[in-house]
Amino acid sequence: MATNLSFDAILQAYITLEFGRDWHGDVPDHIRKHAQYDHSLTVKDATFDAFMSATNLPNRLQQERAQYFIRFGAARRWEMIWCAYRDLISTASPKREEPLNLDEGQRLTAALNLIYINIRGVLDNLCWALLHEKAPEKTTLRASRIGLFLPCVLEDERFVALNDVLKAHAAWNRDLKRRRDPAAHRIPLTIPRFMTSDEAQADRQLEDDHRRAAVAGNFEEAGRVMEDRQSVGRFNAYFRSRSG
Repeated sequence: MATNLSFDAILQAYITLEFGRDWHGDVPDHIRKHAQYDHSLTVKDATFDAFMSATNLPNRLQQERAQYFIRFGAARRWEMIWCAYRDLISTASPKREEPLNLDEGQRLTAALNLIYINIRGVLDNLCWALLHEKAPEKTTLRASRIGLFLPCVLEDERFVALNDVLKAHAAWNRDLKRRRDPAAHRIPLTIPRFMTSDEAQADRQLEDDHRRAAVAGNFEEAGRVMEDRQSVGRFNAYFRSRSG
């Protein structure tokens, strides 16, 4: 399994290869896109490795409930994450520029939200498995008090070996929660189109044309306008989250 999934590490490798180790300056767009593409493949491979590790992990556990949370929880979630991420990067590669069509946008929006919800679910499954295996008396705690980044793990001397890695990822966990909670409870994560002001004006006009055609029952015209609308703007490998 890859040990360094940092985008900055991959980008720095490209910069060093192109300009040398001591170079500083604005990174050309083509180098950044190559690094983003390589990073996406690295994360995909690591996700598959995590899925395979979760599939094999129950064989190393003693407690039936711990095995249960890994086999039917973490392993299944990792498989969903891997499949969704694979679809995401094959369709929405960092090198892509043309906007997503309606079907792609709908499918990848679903995939994006599935990934974030299930990453949080994996963490929850791992914590329950850990407690059932090593601290079964804590499984009677309220669900809101059970989590890898909560005192039930961080303040237990039996899990002191995990403290460094959990504390190193504490900020990541908070950021993940900010994105996951809107995906589950409020405004879902979306993949936006990027437009110039002229393109945005043209998009609004096409939206009005589509509405008028649909209201008039001219569905052939409405379909044509929708196809035209999907070609406006450009794709950028970003997504948007809103907490409100």
